[in-house]
Amino acid sequence: MTFIQKIDGTTCGCDGLADLKTLIPVDEALKRISNETRKVAETECLRLAQASGRILAEPVVALDMVPPFDRSAMDGYAINTSGLAGDGPWELDVSGRIAAGQAGPDPIPANTAVQIFTGAPVPPGADAVVMQEAVQRTGNRIVISDAIRRGSHIRKAGEDMQTGRILIPAGRTLTPREIAVCAAAGHATVTVTRRIRVVLLVTGDEVCQPGQPRGPAGIWDVNTPMLSAALMSPEIELCSVQVVADTRSAARAQLDGLARDVDLIITTGGISVCQSARNPDPLSAPKNDPLILRRGSWPDAV
Repeated sequence: MTFIQKIDGTTCGCDGLADLKTLIPVDEALKRISNETRKVAETECLRLAQASGRILAEPVVALDMVPPFDRSAMDGYAINTSGLAGDGPWELDVSGRIAAGQAGPDPIPANTAVQIFTGAPVPPGADAVVMQEAVQRTGNRIVISDAIRRGSHIRKAGEDMQTGRILIPAGRTLTPREIAVCAAAGHATVTVTRRIRVVLLVTGDEVCQPGQPRGPAGIWDVNTPMLSAALMSPEIELCSVQVVADTRSAARAQLDGLARDVDLIITTGGISVCQSARNPDPLSAPKNDPLILRRGSWPDAV
């Protein structure tokens, strides 16, 4: 597929060539690209650490509730607010201690408090957590001066996620934020679409690789490192960068060989009217060939 934007005013004369009428506008080129492409259907399963930047192929659902139990949102003391009768202040005995990762004790005894830390499970019978800054502790007793609202500083089970809820729909690009959601939902792996397989095909007998000897008529290759860098994406697999001679037979043979294994072939060069500098017409390729994009090539090339 080839397109060119006509330059108004004094030009090099290319816009006066009869071949120009066979070129297509940019909008038409984009429309053809859209019509000729299809979504990648193949999928693969990746561990979360490998999935950033990939496109989710299946929705992610919560495997369990998050939090999985009522847990404390503060360091403080778990209490049953029914024990705070009448006017304060109220004194309560400290009957236990629960840290994050520890199972809660038996139901909290009446008129007592259990010291609790952020993330720890709230013991049965407790319906609020008092921040440690809001109490005065002397020995094994605490004094609470202000009334405590039921449910204070407790994160209820399932408050963030309910079991079976769809958290991330298919088609979403996974960022570190989505990766965190997947982990919180209990997933070690995700199913993503496979990467788009791309080959970069470099033409031009005059092109020399930077760092290599350059002949008197040679030029440094700018397109290859530029496009290779542009294609460095989690969604793209740059299978290879290949150099092809400026002949129709060489280019056609190279394209035929690549078409069976890749989704997209990007060619460079072929912008001259010189017979030896023209790329093959990709639209003459079989329907099952990959999409081929090129810049400024002539439709009757080579």
